[in-house]
Amino acid sequence: MAKCAICSGGIFGADHNAAPVRRGRCCESCNTVHVMPTRMDMAFSGLFGDKGLGFAPDWDALVDPLEHLQYKDSE
Repeated sequence: MAKCAICSGGIFGADHNAAPVRRGRCCESCNTVHVMPTRMDMAFSGLFGDKGLGFAPDWDALVDPLEHLQYKDSE
């Protein structure tokens, strides 16, 4: 069974791209609670410049999940 890159729980059913929160795949719950709100914040913050909401970025290349402060592992 695959493990969620965000909560480390098992992934049942469909998996999702966890970027920009983490590298790898995540469960439906983490996608809804963490990934989608983060992507929406990024889209509405103007991070994509003049490309607006119609732009579908390569999330893995756009943001290094390890640098995302909200989800940075404690040291």
